[in-house]
Amino acid sequence: MAAGNFGDVVKHMVLLELVSLMVKDPQRKTSHFKYFETHGSEIEHAKLLSKSLGAIKLNELYNNQNGKFLIFGYQNDYLRLMKSYFGSLPITYPGSWYQVYRLLNDLNTNISINVCENDKIVSVPTLKEINDRNINVDYHDSDGLEKLKDHIKTKDLDLVFVDPYYTAEKTDKNLVFQITNLLDTNNIPYVIWFPRYTRKFRFCFIEDLKPELKCNMIEVTNKPPNKSSRNMLSSCMLFSANLVKYIEPIKKNISFLGCLGLGWEVKK
Repeated sequence: MAAGNFGDVVKHMVLLELVSLMVKDPQRKTSHFKYFETHGSEIEHAKLLSKSLGAIKLNELYNNQNGKFLIFGYQNDYLRLMKSYFGSLPITYPGSWYQVYRLLNDLNTNISINVCENDKIVSVPTLKEINDRNINVDYHDSDGLEKLKDHIKTKDLDLVFVDPYYTAEKTDKNLVFQITNLLDTNNIPYVIWFPRYTRKFRFCFIEDLKPELKCNMIEVTNKPPNKSSRNMLSSCMLFSANLVKYIEPIKKNISFLGCLGLGWEVKK
């Protein structure tokens, strides 16, 4: 995904806000947070930042915030991204699972993180780096949805993050439907994130997914309101119903993204 479309930035912001709110929830009875991610890429993403309006707007946002465009203090990660958007060299920024890992460490939370990646080109070097850096996560060189089946049986998960699945991975859509309904049946909190590209790039959209799901979920959709925002990624996040109380606080906490011209629509 081109970081110039800032899809990862929006995704990370929402995900980290959610995890932080869950950990700090006064009704929470344990300091141990158990997180599962079905499609976890490398520790540091290397992306070519496109010269899209999304990149330019994101750079303007950072400048307008007087350099305070942060995600729980990790502004340097995105500062590199902002300063590189005119260049053709790859820039790096942390993947979602690694950002969650760092956040939970910063919050002094006991961590159990399971991450899956079935692309060996990614998983093999990532596993080596995790071992070299002694990062305390369980990184599985396997299909995340299949692995998740076993974890659901334990009913011992605080949050499951279903990341986009790619055509090249030949993911079975029926398995996505089954897994999501199974999560809902077992009352396990989950978030599913979908970019809303054309079918040329993605083979499953929320329009395909929702009719197949029996679960009680909330759809949060970012929709660029006009053509001037067309280069910005329109994305959708499905929140399980047991996470609904966090949606408005998340929306409030990242409201400064509104200057990008994004709309936030919540559907039940």
